[in-house]
Amino acid sequence: MFQSDIDGGWAWVILGVSFCGMLLTGFHVYSLGIIMAALLDEIESDLTRVSWVGSIYTAALTLSGIGMGFCLTSSLVVSGYYFKKYRPMASGITVSGAAFGMFVGPPVIRLLIDNYMLRGTFLVLGALGANMFVLGMLMRPSPTEKDNFRKDAGKGNSARQSSSQVRNQLLRITSAFKDVVGIVKNGPFLCYLFSTFAFSCGETAAIYHLPNYSQEQGTSKMASATLMTAMGVTSLCSRLLTGFAASDPNIGPELLLTGMMGMIGILTITFPLYSATFGSQVLYAAGYGLYSGGINAVMTPLTAELISLEKLAIGFGLLCFTSGIGCLIGAPIAGVIVDSGGTYTHSYIYAGTALLLGSAVSVPISLRDRDSVTWKAVERMDATIDVVAETEQLKTHDITMDDDGIPV
Repeated sequence: MFQSDIDGGWAWVILGVSFCGMLLTGFHVYSLGIIMAALLDEIESDLTRVSWVGSIYTAALTLSGIGMGFCLTSSLVVSGYYFKKYRPMASGITVSGAAFGMFVGPPVIRLLIDNYMLRGTFLVLGALGANMFVLGMLMRPSPTEKDNFRKDAGKGNSARQSSSQVRNQLLRITSAFKDVVGIVKNGPFLCYLFSTFAFSCGETAAIYHLPNYSQEQGTSKMASATLMTAMGVTSLCSRLLTGFAASDPNIGPELLLTGMMGMIGILTITFPLYSATFGSQVLYAAGYGLYSGGINAVMTPLTAELISLEKLAIGFGLLCFTSGIGCLIGAPIAGVIVDSGGTYTHSYIYAGTALLLGSAVSVPISLRDRDSVTWKAVERMDATIDVVAETEQLKTHDITMDDDGIPV
């Protein structure tokens, strides 16, 4: 593994692997609405109980980090380590894999349910998910990760010389806890966490209930599945374009986050007013995908700006944890609203309100002092490494330096 693998070399393999990992994740996750509608038909249960099926699945993916959660986090984080100059672009391409999965997943799963019932469909989904093993074997540690590992190993060796192994483990846990506390104390990133929570509450309620809501409006089962396909097409375009737009310093990922979340909030809260026809349902799905897809594309560059690159994985873990809580309660709350005497009109008002709240909470991120944010530390770290290397090179040529490291 060489430094040339950053922004090139094996980085392009990693980008392809991350894209495929997100594709399989999106294929499973964004098809939950179709599966939930099929569950309602098969077991004739109430909407709240069925909503827990999708919510627990998504929460386990992001909150507990099991199953597809391993694939989701790894696919997002690994591209951030392998790219620096092209990080926003790489992030856009990576998350576009989930949009492509959204595009092909629902119609395919609808066909599987019609031909093999739910039991056969779950077997096929399990076989597709097993391909993640192959993708995981291609995710080699990046040069940055290897450098960090060597530093940690050196610290560990020194510590072992003066203390027991149990104490070393406690020190590592304490250090990790301090990192988490330090990140949470970061005001802009804390706003990002709250915004992600609100977004997850609103999105799960809006997406998971869309197929069943459209069928209630008279749309056929297959046509309701194509709504997710329309959402996937525009989401794919949005994720790619947002990745490039986030690279523009005059725009930035934080402004895109606020604007796009506000737009899907408006679309969702007004959806009951124009949801009577299939054409208007397609319009909503396409508009939702157009603006929501980009929100996922700015996760990596925005996290890297708000915290240091060395803590990128910890930051993603906190984001996934926060998102998992929102995913766990978002759709069931909408189900309770409908089952307790309300209608889908009320549930979409709830979803839209949550999305608008997420947009409002993200506003302080754009107002932060850019000169004081910790992402500047990454550039300073690179500069420090260069200075150290040059200093060592000067020493090898027997050049005398003063106390400040300046040749004399």
